[in-house]
Amino acid sequence: MSTKAKTWLIIAILFIVGGLLLAGVGTAMGGTWSYSYFFKDGHINFSKNSDNYVSEKKIVSDFSKLNVTAGTVDVIIEKGADECSVFYYVPENMVPTIDDGDTLTIEVPKQTSFFDFFNFNTGESPYIKITVPSDDEKKFDISTSTGDVNVVRLSFYGKIGSSTGDITLNTTSLGDVTLSTSTGDMFINGVRSSGVEISTSTGETRISDSVIDKLVSKTSTGDIDIIGSEFNRIQIDGSTSDVTLTSTKVEDIKIDVSTGECELELLGNASDYSCKLNSSTGDIDYDRHEYEKRYSNDGTGKGTISIETSTGDIEVRFR
Repeated sequence: MSTKAKTWLIIAILFIVGGLLLAGVGTAMGGTWSYSYFFKDGHINFSKNSDNYVSEKKIVSDFSKLNVTAGTVDVIIEKGADECSVFYYVPENMVPTIDDGDTLTIEVPKQTSFFDFFNFNTGESPYIKITVPSDDEKKFDISTSTGDVNVVRLSFYGKIGSSTGDITLNTTSLGDVTLSTSTGDMFINGVRSSGVEISTSTGETRISDSVIDKLVSKTSTGDIDIIGSEFNRIQIDGSTSDVTLTSTKVEDIKIDVSTGECELELLGNASDYSCKLNSSTGDIDYDRHEYEKRYSNDGTGKGTISIETSTGDIEVRFR
């Protein structure tokens, strides 16, 4: 590093340290970091956040469509006993608007913390809980930024998207669904679905005890772990992602990753599949036999296995 670059780096560090010291003095004198900003009529407006949480339960009509825009607020949707309801526990400046009807629309006001870098976790997580008594399949359109989404024991189709929040589906019956997150994780357990499409960046995906007709997963560096599940077709595209299937039944498999490892334990026999395996520098182990760089065969069954990787190892075993 040049002398000039070092000088500017030192100056930058001094400014940061000085800013933190001034911030500490201001806080000690009664100042607050809790401000939000929002845009209105072409201007930036500031408002002081409240540390007070408010809660309320509202009874709503049974609905066929659900639209939720929650931002940093967690969303829980679960099967209840008697009536449709919406319960929220949020800071008083984040009380959602709730529009009742055949389409239930819930929207949290868009406010962004101006000094998120300095905020401390108080241990309180704002959330919205939607309770649904009926088993009728509903359409979901749910969006959050840092909030988690958790769906339990419900039948639905549609899409759920989050930036850094986790998405959890537990014991649900699904039509075609699209799930997307960047750094958040996916947890899918006990799901029955005609089709699941997953998109992640660095987030992990874990699927267990599920029966899915078609799974399509696209990821960058996030790993994919599937346990005790059944599929007609799996298609996985990744970069440095590791792919692991354990005690899983699949008819058609297509995996294309760059430097990720692929380790498959399939229920069935090697003769059930024709296969094509390629790895530039990785090792290949198919049905407890080792091969270099590539292996293919024409099985007598109707199943297919196609795996392409660059530097990752490939291991396929049957039981």
